[in-house]
Amino acid sequence: LVPACSITDAPRFEYRGFMLDMSRNFHTEQELRTLIEAMALYKLNKLHLHLSDDEGWRLEIRPLPELTQLGGIQCYDPSETRCLMPELGGVPQGSPKFLTAAQYSALLDLASSRHVTIIPEIDMPGHARAAIKSMELRMARYPSSQDMRLTEASDTSRYLSNQMFNDNALNPCLASVWNFVKVVMDELIRLHREAGQPLATFHFGGDEVAAGAWVNSTSCQLLRESGQLPEDSVKAYLMQVGQGLGGEGEGERAERGHEVSQSPVESITGYAWSDVWDWGMTSRTHSLANAGYKVIMAPASHVFFDHPQEPDPVEGGNVWAARYIDAFKTFSFMPFSYYDNAQTRLSGKAISKEFICKADNSGCPELKYPENVIGMKGVLKSLMIKSVEQFEGQAFPRLLALAERAWHAAPWEAVLDPVRRQEELVADWARFANSLGQGDLALLDAMGVTYRVPPPGVRRDQDRLLTNVEFPGLKVQFRVEGVPDSAWLDLTPDIKFDADRTVLLRTVSPDGRRVSREVKVTTASSSGDNNSRDGTVGLSGSRSTVLVIVSVLVVMVTVLTI
Repeated sequence: LVPACSITDAPRFEYRGFMLDMSRNFHTEQELRTLIEAMALYKLNKLHLHLSDDEGWRLEIRPLPELTQLGGIQCYDPSETRCLMPELGGVPQGSPKFLTAAQYSALLDLASSRHVTIIPEIDMPGHARAAIKSMELRMARYPSSQDMRLTEASDTSRYLSNQMFNDNALNPCLASVWNFVKVVMDELIRLHREAGQPLATFHFGGDEVAAGAWVNSTSCQLLRESGQLPEDSVKAYLMQVGQGLGGEGEGERAERGHEVSQSPVESITGYAWSDVWDWGMTSRTHSLANAGYKVIMAPASHVFFDHPQEPDPVEGGNVWAARYIDAFKTFSFMPFSYYDNAQTRLSGKAISKEFICKADNSGCPELKYPENVIGMKGVLKSLMIKSVEQFEGQAFPRLLALAERAWHAAPWEAVLDPVRRQEELVADWARFANSLGQGDLALLDAMGVTYRVPPPGVRRDQDRLLTNVEFPGLKVQFRVEGVPDSAWLDLTPDIKFDADRTVLLRTVSPDGRRVSREVKVTTASSSGDNNSRDGTVGLSGSRSTVLVIVSVLVVMVTVLTI
């Protein structure tokens, strides 16, 4: 029997999301199914799919088959008439990689049954090279038809995007661009309607339009001269997309990922991601909320999961927003004490509030309307993701830390004294980490999620090795290097090592099927030199007389508050 009890719980944010880049490197329907199941388990309710970019178009749009016939394939073809050129680490002969309309509908069905809303993103006007090249193929097939032209043939504008493309911005001054947008939007609306999940939110990107795009566009110049287009054509374009979606049948709200006008549009939600301490850009969330926008926070310094999980060169990932982002850093994020989240610069040096806020405090505007901050979102860009193991290893278990912060406001977030706040944070993290190590990781194992198994920490203490693990409960194994037939053994409290030996250590997943990367350590030198170096390894005496102390934080197991 279960004793009678009363549970009172509610989410901090109505929007608790995850953005997955499908374009740079593709993720299969099955990978997305597993992701949706895991998101539902931890009450993440918004899946934002980045379906198009310069490198690929990943959703079948049946009226425009060229989008996936060309944009859905990467291979070696300098003419780019059969496929798009592969990215670094790609294969020379690629196969079609995109979601068919039927697969997308099936994902919508699953998501609806798990209370997860899928938010499609078609990135524009920048990051549109896959669409541009695909529509060029369409025009080559049907020379008399120019109704889907995305660039102006006579435009001599020169620009270079952050990703070094000089042909990735579609031209919003062309009527044919709006024909294209309407066809794509109509198809998305139809797919969502037929699947029983009406398209309530659409993300239209809007970020990183290269300076210089359209400056020599005759079409844009004519619109400006007639007063139909303000000087800032990018913002005009974004406003038109957002307002157009708001009145388009079932489309109720549009998200966008970068600058928006200071005059809020009710149908547009701000997506604030580019607050990076080193850039001096820390006020976007507050500025948008104060201007009247509803805002979804995705601070790159804490929730961009394409970044390394340790400050170690063997850990893969980008480092433009932070040197590393581990689960603890995500867990420690304080949405409503935003400027207190600043810790270090990319160099690792401590960062001061004076640097962030500037002498006149202009860098740190007060959040006047906290009710306008409606959600949090984790982000995984796929530029460096080449396998499902890499994808899930970067997303998990950090996604669980995101879910905790999006659902639950921790008491330590309101503590003003930084020393006491840090103490309470560390204690709360111990509870959370213990819950993962003792229970949640086993659940992910059962779901088939190939989350990252963190390597153990290790240091020498005379003839012993002291180790710890990020998530208490995970088993640590060791192997002696250079000893014939040396097998991996579980660490037990009866092992000690001879001097000048090299030992390999690893952490094991709860189901015993997967292991972390290996950590190498050299035991203490017989001459007293305590510096690590390579060497042969041996056990002292029999295995029954060796001692290794495994330092595991013992705390009470509690259930995630999500």
